This record gives sequence, C-alpha cells and structure tokens, in this order.
Amino acid sequence: MMTYTDKILGKIWDKLKEQGIEDQTILIFTADNGTHRSIYSRTTERVVRGAKGNTISDGVRVPLLIHWPEKLKRSRRYEGLIEFSDFFATL
Repeated sequence: MMTYTDKILGKIWDKLKEQGIEDQTILIFTADNGTHRSIYSRTTERVVRGAKGNTISDGVRVPLLIHWPEKLKRSRRYEGLIEFSDFFATL
C-alpha cells in the first residue's frame, strides 16, 4: 500500500508539473487510517502489518504531506500528533 500510494502521489505531482502549476498549488495529502491486516509493507526499519480499525500505532499513523512553496521554504519531518481539526479554519 505504501508503494502504491507513493506511485499515485507521484502521478499527481507529475500532472501539476506538466501543467506548470506546482508552485502555485497547495498540495495536501493524507490518509484516513492504516491498511487491511492482510497487507504487509516493508519500510527501511521493519515490516509493517496493516492495522486498519485498530488504535495501535500502525492503525492510526498515516502520512501527511503538505507542499506549499509560498509558506514552506524547506522540508521538515514532524513525528508528533496531528489533529485534523487544526486545519479546518485554513481549509
């Protein structure tokens, strides 16, 4: 699932670049929860078994990617908890 998600996100990014609008577009990408328990994904650190519907880390830890060139000048990685209601006023 991680590989497929990366592939789809790459297609979206390529289309923005093709249209020449990647620097004028705020791209926000996230997911709702983990993958099905029958799916195993290999990361650089370990093999992750899907935990959709579970409240353990692998069930609730999902990606959040924001590309906003006007405001975000450098890449950052944040490992803390994100609350989506914090985005409500912005969106």
